[in-house]
Amino acid sequence: MDEPADDHPRFRHIRFAGTRAVPVALSGEIGNTPAKCSQLSPPPAEEIEDYPMEQVAFVRRILRMAGIRAEGYRITPLVRRIPACLRALRARDMDSADRIAANDPNRLQIGVNALLIGTTSFFRDTTVFHELDQRIVPELLTRCAKPQVWSAACSDGSELSSVAMLFAKHGGLDRTRFLGTDCRPSAIGRAIEGSYPVEAADLFPADLRERFLRRDDKHCRLQPVISTRLEWKLADLLAETEGTGWNLILCRNLAIYLSPHQARQLWLQLHASLAPGGYLVVGKAEKPEIDGLHRASSCIYRKDAS
Repeated sequence: MDEPADDHPRFRHIRFAGTRAVPVALSGEIGNTPAKCSQLSPPPAEEIEDYPMEQVAFVRRILRMAGIRAEGYRITPLVRRIPACLRALRARDMDSADRIAANDPNRLQIGVNALLIGTTSFFRDTTVFHELDQRIVPELLTRCAKPQVWSAACSDGSELSSVAMLFAKHGGLDRTRFLGTDCRPSAIGRAIEGSYPVEAADLFPADLRERFLRRDDKHCRLQPVISTRLEWKLADLLAETEGTGWNLILCRNLAIYLSPHQARQLWLQLHASLAPGGYLVVGKAEKPEIDGLHRASSCIYRKDAS
């Protein structure tokens, strides 16, 4: 998940469509078997009291209908998105939205997308991607026989695809594993489909655009050399983990939606999932203050090597 940017021009190429049933690429786990996270705590009482209880209950019902554990999320940004959810569902009120979501799984996912904004783009944040390109990717390829890269809350997969292209640029694509996970079936569906508006091509560095992108008048797609290397999995990051041994984890702008307690649990979970010396990429407003995790550069943290 990424930061809200509904009206920002740099995100106009992002479209949120209804989901359809999609196959999800599952694979063996790295390191330990996935384990359940610690018990989620509810939002602070003072935050809930700022809103009518029927609004709080509506948000929780919509998320739970979609199989998402609602307790760990901050209620404020979600309640503020209720009007957008009603518009997306073409519902006149919350009762109507409840009925629509309960009776149509595809419409339910449209409503969930409206509550949990998932904006992203290729090569987002040039400072971060310059650091990945110039230092971190070459370092991982030098010291790791088989690097492991996980994009948690991956949205439509643009960011994981961007990182995979950097590994290809440095000659390490074939020996690196790339996994993207998201709790929304529609997001995983878009990632698997791998079709993006043609305007997305403008976000690519010119050399990588020519090597790894196919375009027509309306769409662009990743070349198979990249798309076939990417794995996608439907998973709720707040309910399970993807094991350990990851050398690079990308989890940007999810923690800003969580309660302080749950955000800390998320950072602890991701820290435990990193291999010694592994890197965690976070959003600009996020600062994981965890023992054994130190800032390496803007938005990038490194786990102690021992």
